[in-house]
Amino acid sequence: MKIGELRDLLKTADKKQLLGIIDIVYKSLPKDRKEDIDTGITDLLSQGKDSSKKAAKPVKPKKTLPDMAALRDQISAFVDNAREGLYLRPNRTVSKERRSKWRFEAQRFVKDLKQFSPADEDYQTSLDCLKDIYQVLTEGCGVYLFRSDDPFASVGINQEEFYAMLCDRVFLPEVKPDRETLADMIDLATNVSIDRTSLHTSLILSYLDHMRDDADILRLSAEIVSDLLQELPPDEGPSFFITIEKCLASDRLENLCEMLQGLYTRLGESEKGARLFFEESVKHRTHSGRKEVIFYCMLQNEHCFGGNDRIWTELYEEFRDKEKIDPRESLVKLYNEKMAALED
Repeated sequence: MKIGELRDLLKTADKKQLLGIIDIVYKSLPKDRKEDIDTGITDLLSQGKDSSKKAAKPVKPKKTLPDMAALRDQISAFVDNAREGLYLRPNRTVSKERRSKWRFEAQRFVKDLKQFSPADEDYQTSLDCLKDIYQVLTEGCGVYLFRSDDPFASVGINQEEFYAMLCDRVFLPEVKPDRETLADMIDLATNVSIDRTSLHTSLILSYLDHMRDDADILRLSAEIVSDLLQELPPDEGPSFFITIEKCLASDRLENLCEMLQGLYTRLGESEKGARLFFEESVKHRTHSGRKEVIFYCMLQNEHCFGGNDRIWTELYEEFRDKEKIDPRESLVKLYNEKMAALED
């Protein structure tokens, strides 16, 4: 019988039959041949045992978190050095090699901090460190702190994504945020410089989306924004000298008014939100105090934050007549289109 025929025959044999065949074959071998075969059988069986042991007990790497104390000190030094301009000019604190590789430091910090979960003891500290990095990167979008005019792009994440990541880690489903937490996140959306691909409106929308339509949190947020607007002085308007502080202050007023309208729109109180936006914008002289521009922005906000065409047209008619505003041509055309759609 040839070896191929033997293999085909053995395919249908069970374990008992195979052991019987091996017994017959082994007994028929000469003694000198048995010694050679014994060695091969022993080696083959030992290899099988080793491989089965490896397969049965896979080694799983144990998760190890970064040393938070050391990481916090490194991030604190990074932020301080950036604000002092030490990543821009020659100095003895930050070496030339580190100055050119600042973005890799920031990337490593973010990567390490994202490893912490809400169940970890140092989760809140990791969150505070992430906010510090976000804050210094936003500052780098307004003035040069690094050798880049877009620090977020250099780190590999745009500002909207970074802020959304912060919201994900702050607004946890099982935790109700307190007033201080909400005020902090409102500030990080409205009182910051932005990168080339982001808008303050996008940051505000991210904040609103993370509120999960919780009326209590939305009303508390609206109260915080209203209090901030009461504390801030009106915009001084155009001047000969323009500073980054003046631009940020002007933008902050506009952003807070916009967020206030968005919060009330999400509460289902679009008319109140629009009225507060208009009144606060006129009071603080945002958009240079021009009512037609404020009127236009109010209607744009209503559309952006989820208002429907019926409410939009009602607000258009109410504020146009009450404030005696002469709307721009594009706005009149849009109003006519919406009215025609509603009549159909």
